[in-house]
Amino acid sequence: MQAPKRTGSPSFSSNESSELHGTAGTRQTREAVIVALQKLADLQNSTISGFVTQQTCRGVLRYVIDFPHPFPNLCPTKNGRVRRISKDQTRHGAEAEARRVWVEIHSEAASSLDRPLPFLLAYAREWFPSHVLSNSKGKPLEGNTVTSYTEILRRYILPGLGHYRLDQLHPVVTRPFLLALQRDGIGPKYRRQIRAVLSVVLSTAYRDGVLPIPIPIPRVDVPPRDFDFLSFSEKPRFLDAARNDRERCALLFCTDTGVRPSELLALRTSDIDFERNRIKIARSQTPYAVVELPSLDDDKPIAKNRGTKTPKNGRIRAVPLSPALKDALRKHDMEDELVFPELLGRGHLRQRVKATMVAAGLDRFANGKARPFRTYDLRHTFASHLAMRGVPLARISRWLGHTSVTTTEIYAHLGPCNDDPSWEGSADEVAMMASALYPTSAATASDEGGASAVEGVASKSTGSR
Repeated sequence: MQAPKRTGSPSFSSNESSELHGTAGTRQTREAVIVALQKLADLQNSTISGFVTQQTCRGVLRYVIDFPHPFPNLCPTKNGRVRRISKDQTRHGAEAEARRVWVEIHSEAASSLDRPLPFLLAYAREWFPSHVLSNSKGKPLEGNTVTSYTEILRRYILPGLGHYRLDQLHPVVTRPFLLALQRDGIGPKYRRQIRAVLSVVLSTAYRDGVLPIPIPIPRVDVPPRDFDFLSFSEKPRFLDAARNDRERCALLFCTDTGVRPSELLALRTSDIDFERNRIKIARSQTPYAVVELPSLDDDKPIAKNRGTKTPKNGRIRAVPLSPALKDALRKHDMEDELVFPELLGRGHLRQRVKATMVAAGLDRFANGKARPFRTYDLRHTFASHLAMRGVPLARISRWLGHTSVTTTEIYAHLGPCNDDPSWEGSADEVAMMASALYPTSAATASDEGGASAVEGVASKSTGSR
């Protein structure tokens, strides 16, 4: 397919648009795909013999044609296979019939290109409402995902690629589009999200039979994630700079449990077990549903209802309760259902972390760092301190609620003793965490009692994975 060279922004002029969507472009695209399909059919002729099997039914010999459909989205059967009994009673005749069926399937796929394919702009308007209400897993999208999809489609995909037909969105078109986003200063992580939304749209079009063949999209490489964390000497300075005991307790909870910010906001008093020295992380706070289905044609903000859901990856986990956090929580007023109701609200926790960093003299910008200290970096502080003390990555991964220990390997370089066998035999997780976070408090943690119960709860949570 010949496409105009594009070196600038993915938007295009009216001349380019009329040239691209004219009759010549349609005929060129169709002929190119037909040639490719014919070549594929010729290559597969040598393997036709594998599509025919010999069977005996009630003493009668027959040949069965059975092979996977080359275009699953066009296959009329649910299992994606073509199966029929040959009318010919010889293998040579059955293979000839299988060859004819194979070529007919490719011819039908090529003829399907004769029907007019929709432009991306028109197809996205039809696809978006149904996908929001029921995605590929049959569930409605969450509020944050709806917001992200809407913004990406409104600001980037539809203005840059909306005037292309679906069958024209080949890498020769999408690669300059992604490069233009990079030149505009959009980071690799967000460009990967834009690519993912475009991929979902085209994949749905292929599954629904709108596109006869799948269309690949160039990958977006994202460099390894960098993260920040408080050092052992910075952590007490940070906590001492809190405005009051309630705020200090919330910040200490983040550094001593590694919970996600959304999980902290949804924490209930019933989730804290002082007798067994454990904390159950069973839910997270999130804008989970949209109030009104957004439109792609305007910039109207999206209204969402806030509620709770299961933690990320759907995994309920147990985290040991450190002695320092236990003392702080006992002094904490927990008359409400939520442990930290004062932190609810957009950006409240983030603002308090930023203000505390400044008050402690740990502002990253003032110290020459490239980015500010984020609330999520308190979670990195918890994991980094454990890794630097030699706690096995498998234990850290379970406490963080990661699906795989591979995700936790970003902390592997922090300590040379991450596989220290002396930790493996320890069933007392409270003592393990206390000796890692507060080396001088290990003896106190051992005397708390009931700590071994945490190991059993955490093991059950891991087993349910």
